[in-house]
Amino acid sequence: MRKKIMLCARERMNRIEVTSSAITALSSFLLYGSSYLLITISVLFAQEANHPIPSDPAALQKEIKENAEALGGDPYKAMESARRLAEIGKPAIQACLDATRSGNPQSRWWAASALGRIHDPLGRKRLLELLSDDPHPLVRSVAAWHIQSFIADEDVVQGLQKALNDSAPEVRGWVLRVLRERRVTRALPEIEKLLKHPHPPTRYDALYAAVALRGTDRMQLIRDVLRADESADVRDGALRCLTVIEPPDPEGCEILIEGLADKDAEVRKTAHKLLLRGYDQSFGFDPDGKAEEREAAIARWKKWHQENKRRLVWNAEKKRFEASGSGK
Repeated sequence: MRKKIMLCARERMNRIEVTSSAITALSSFLLYGSSYLLITISVLFAQEANHPIPSDPAALQKEIKENAEALGGDPYKAMESARRLAEIGKPAIQACLDATRSGNPQSRWWAASALGRIHDPLGRKRLLELLSDDPHPLVRSVAAWHIQSFIADEDVVQGLQKALNDSAPEVRGWVLRVLRERRVTRALPEIEKLLKHPHPPTRYDALYAAVALRGTDRMQLIRDVLRADESADVRDGALRCLTVIEPPDPEGCEILIEGLADKDAEVRKTAHKLLLRGYDQSFGFDPDGKAEEREAAIARWKKWHQENKRRLVWNAEKKRFEASGSGK
């Protein structure tokens, strides 16, 4: 579980690059229901379009028909066909709409990705329907990602907020990502309800979104989760949320020191690693050491922080905090 949630954290904290080898591996990812690679590719594939659109209506309809039929077949070909349908644009809308009603979920999710790129009111309406009603979680995830091009519409925001209660964790995760990346602050009350969700990865996703969207009180939110959440994975994730706050907040040092005392060794390791990286100090702390040795090192950390907290300044070049006047 921890490996999975931390992988999600790393993926979300770093820019994703889709390589040709990743695309080649698409079919195997689909077998395991991975929406991450699928949606990343479906976002990027339209950027590769270079082919002229047939001027002859009959030839154009033939190409639309062939590509729509290919959406449910070979995954690589399906990706190319969805890209081509998006490139053709409005003349392909009806074929894409029809494909979203296929009994094959792969046809539906690639058609949904094409509709999202065409950006037409008919596609918008259908994406909302898929987000709400499609039986396959991967189709709902794709719909959630691509409906964001209509995020200015209130009913779209309402549809996304409703989908926060989806039964599938991957759908909830993608909705949270859209609301976070599109800065939909009015969704914060619904997002923060998920901080009590029984599924730990959902709580982490909700925390990450809430930290990104909140204002000055987000540090207290991180502290509260670190102190109260029963899942070590979520507490670990709370510490990692500190790394995505820009500019970094010096209050994070105190929170990380608190993390050194966590009952879980992996959480302690994360706190220790982030303190080393962000403050260039150690004080002999060993996350796996004896309790009395850890307590002594934590006491040294607290003493250092008390003496230097008012002088901590972020050094953007070195990517760490330094005590002003320290000469380091």
